Amino acid sequence: MKNFAAMTLAFALVLALQAGRVCAEDATVTGTVSVTEENNEVKAITITDEAGKAFSVVIDEKAKKLAAHKEKKVTVTGATEEKEGVTWITVKGVKPAGAQKTGGGKKTGKKTEAPAGE
Repeated sequence: MKNFAAMTLAFALVLALQAGRVCAEDATVTGTVSVTEENNEVKAITITDEAGKAFSVVIDEKAKKLAAHKEKKVTVTGATEEKEGVTWITVKGVKPAGAQKTGGGKKTGKKTEAPAGE
């Protein structure tokens, strides 16, 4: 019986810890980049989507590259997390909105040979 009570208490503790924690989820956000700078240093970056939802960007090296797209529309992939009513995104990748892959064909890596007799 002691083991059951200890296991129940441990389980309740794990649930309590998880309840206060918001897990990060991968997302893709398309919106306009706003940058706040002070003394030529990036202080804040926000991406606002077409619905008006703002995503605060976690400032790191990838985010600093995002700052180069100031006032432009981009598509950002990253992990989002809700903290105190603010949605944060940690940037994993950035591309101009509407950018598409070019090349058209699929490369197989196989070489083609001319037919025999030519």
